[in-house]
Amino acid sequence: VNILMDLGPACTSNAGTFRDALRLITQKLPGGGKSSNSNSSSSSGAIPLKEGGIARLIHFFAAVGARTKDGSNSNHSNNSDASLSSAFVGVLMNDTTDWNKADKTSPSDWNLDVVSQVLTDFSLSLHWPLVARSFDFPEFKVRDTRHLELLLALYSKASSGGKFSLPLEPIAGVGDWRNKEGQLTLLRALLIVTPSVYKFPLEEGEERKDAAAALVDVNSSGGGTASPSLLSSSCPNPGGFACSKVLQRLLSLSDEPKLHQSAREVLGMGLQSCPEIILCALVRLQLSNAAAMNVADTPPQQLASIRARAQAGMPLKGELMRELIPLFFSPNPKWVVKNPTGAIRRLWEISPNTVVAACVEAFKVLPTAEERAEVVAFQCNLLRKSLPSADNGALQQVVSGSKDADFAYTLACYMADNGLLDFTNWLSERTNNVGKAAVTLQSIVFLTRTYNKAKLRSTAQGDGDSVKLVLSWENLASMLRMLTMVDNETMSQVIPNTDTTLGSQGKIILERCLQMYPNIATLTNYSSSNNANSPPNQPDEIEEAANAYFQKIYASEESAREVVEMLKRFKTSGSSRENDIFACMIH
Repeated sequence: VNILMDLGPACTSNAGTFRDALRLITQKLPGGGKSSNSNSSSSSGAIPLKEGGIARLIHFFAAVGARTKDGSNSNHSNNSDASLSSAFVGVLMNDTTDWNKADKTSPSDWNLDVVSQVLTDFSLSLHWPLVARSFDFPEFKVRDTRHLELLLALYSKASSGGKFSLPLEPIAGVGDWRNKEGQLTLLRALLIVTPSVYKFPLEEGEERKDAAAALVDVNSSGGGTASPSLLSSSCPNPGGFACSKVLQRLLSLSDEPKLHQSAREVLGMGLQSCPEIILCALVRLQLSNAAAMNVADTPPQQLASIRARAQAGMPLKGELMRELIPLFFSPNPKWVVKNPTGAIRRLWEISPNTVVAACVEAFKVLPTAEERAEVVAFQCNLLRKSLPSADNGALQQVVSGSKDADFAYTLACYMADNGLLDFTNWLSERTNNVGKAAVTLQSIVFLTRTYNKAKLRSTAQGDGDSVKLVLSWENLASMLRMLTMVDNETMSQVIPNTDTTLGSQGKIILERCLQMYPNIATLTNYSSSNNANSPPNQPDEIEEAANAYFQKIYASEESAREVVEMLKRFKTSGSSRENDIFACMIH
């Protein structure tokens, strides 16, 4: 390569001169010698280059071609210290051209057409995937997109006459490169050119679905009135970030301390331009590696390789997910994702449990009950927009599938306030799933945090907007009613890591609620999780309640003094039900 640089553009003036130049220098090129598939030798006139030598030539000519094309090397051929004259090159190569009659100056640029023409001599004699793998030499580096474009063009022309492109497997899939920094420059350049320059070979199915997550239906978002069409995000080559081989290699490279920041910047490009793809592809890759580790009868050596892939880039994956989760699962006025519904729909298809976990993670980092209620409302609406089956099962799967009780209660309260869930039934189902004592404790803990923020649903309803409350009176009443119905055996259980029973804590929260909301007793007896206001007292029910109190007097269950005190309390109570019972008993 150094000799080619000394000879300069003159050695590519025509095919014969360039072939002679290659014969002259081939023995000094690293990787020179006989091809892996060829029986030719220099004595028969063939140029004895093998895959490593061709890889270096392609890299060299793409580099010098990129410099001359952008003008940074335009004066190189006129500098006598930089390259030999065309006449001297002709003498050196036994070229019979009469340079006195020809143009007296060297060509101004390297003739890459001649280079590609000569390199096609090797199209049948070399294993071209090995040529791609042989780019792994110490000096390899892709400097810019122009350098990449020429490298891809020379490789394609030499290997197949322009029919095929650079294969991905040798540069991203098989084994570790020794020149990891050079590999990273190649992957970065491939990701920032358009598919017309390099199209990543995505696998049918999963990878293509991930790539489609960045496509936006303009009609679905109100952006157009014509027939449905898809607009790509601002990502120049989104397919690359959907490709498992590329993503896996970038994560592995990030484990190199000196390359971590550079690999982070490459994936950061995807994070900014097509976060939908990064989110889905990262999750799918991790789940795929985890599934591969659980395959029975996997040979130990293969299992070690799978384990290494699963653990590759863990710090970077953590960084990316910490940015992606609030981007999709929290209100974010500073950075609007172009296709959040498409991403959530695809992520749900990959792993519903991951969607649940992401919702919980976005919820847990918020410090206040108000902020948590806001993010749950956002998530609920996002899921309803993203998943056609949200109201018929997906939302119930989220609210029931979460192991975080605070998140589950907050989401269930929001859904009940907006007619998406019967809160009393949900409490009953949760009791069946996790146990009576667990639900009792969870309800007490949730109420302790939120009871002082309770409001009637009707006070939070806007014009067409959903109800957004930390806790509604209606849901508060449902939980209090449930607590009053818990049996003594359960209430006598000691709360873990304390010396307090469920009953004593339940009594405390009940007293606090009655003290703050004297009228809550009415809702406790009459509230329905789907109604915003308490129904009016029914005469028959009032009469039944009054008769029940009289029966207690007759059965000596309550003394006359206790009944008198009760009637005094009912008379002055702000509860219309208790006022009606008082009136019924004294008339």
